[in-house]
Amino acid sequence: MAQSRECVGGEIGVECKGTHENIQMCNEEECPKWRNWSEWGSCSVTCGKGVRNRSRSCSGSPSQCSGDDKEVQFCGSNECPAWTAWSDYSSCSKSCGGGLKQRSRACNAGFGKCGSESPYERVACNDIACDELSEWSEWTECTKQCGGGNTSRSRKCTTGTCAGMGSTLQTGQCNTEECEWNDWSIWSECVAVACGEPGSHSRTRDCNGDICNGSASEKKECVIECTNSEASRSEVTMDEFVKEIDSAKATASPEVNDSEECFTLNVNGECLDHLNYTKDDKIVAVGSCNLPAFIIQNDKIMGSAELITSTRVRYKCMESFKLRGPKNIECKCRNNNCRQTPKKTPRCIKSKDGRTKQ
Repeated sequence: MAQSRECVGGEIGVECKGTHENIQMCNEEECPKWRNWSEWGSCSVTCGKGVRNRSRSCSGSPSQCSGDDKEVQFCGSNECPAWTAWSDYSSCSKSCGGGLKQRSRACNAGFGKCGSESPYERVACNDIACDELSEWSEWTECTKQCGGGNTSRSRKCTTGTCAGMGSTLQTGQCNTEECEWNDWSIWSECVAVACGEPGSHSRTRDCNGDICNGSASEKKECVIECTNSEASRSEVTMDEFVKEIDSAKATASPEVNDSEECFTLNVNGECLDHLNYTKDDKIVAVGSCNLPAFIIQNDKIMGSAELITSTRVRYKCMESFKLRGPKNIECKCRNNNCRQTPKKTPRCIKSKDGRTKQ
């Protein structure tokens, strides 16, 4: 510390002898100061960015040291394990019918460091039913047995519109080999106006397809030999024939069983299995056609059939009547199918001039 005095009326050192200042030492003890910093403390985090601090103390009272007694420093360099953001979804595994799409993420600290959650996520997509075609059907039966026909097969769109998936119909050729004739049938029985007169008979063959080259039938001349019964029958008139039937009915034996089936009805007049004729009588012996034995009009016999071959009959009318319709009717059979040709049985019409016309 210091003391001072003034020289009154003179100069210091001239008129005023001695020191004008008195200086003494004071507060010789050391001034307060900061002690050394402490070691850095632990980082506030185990990963990522954190802080750590250290401190110091003043040798005197804290107010006697200028500055901060604490120091803070950033610490940590490794990022904490964490998932990255999800990626975009991938394309769907199917365009229809139910598929999957996927997205992913990564752990910034390495595989397995972000817990047990999956790095992948899958979701369903495109669950609309796909367009679908059925299987092809079997090929249809060929339109021709030979000579080149057509066949086809088809399929259906079972789901959706099936646009752009191809045709639903396929066609092709089949049975392209040339058609051939089957073997000739046997010659038919001779057909003539009367026995002893020139007639004809024929034979036929079937084509195994639609069209075969050549004719399906052949015809040649023939003659039917006359028998005694046919010669005598030609001399009997229709009235006489009817009278014979009526006479046979009048003299019929009562033991005749009319309910028995008629096995053979001889239309030429020589003999009958049963004597009572009806409009339902048929020619049983001709194929399977059951051709009528009589022309019945108003429950009366107006005409009768004459068997001229094993498959053909000729109809005649009583005198004063003329025949209207087919004169000859034939029973034609193929396999088990038999039919009458022509289909209509003729009728007997009253002749205007009173003469019999056949």
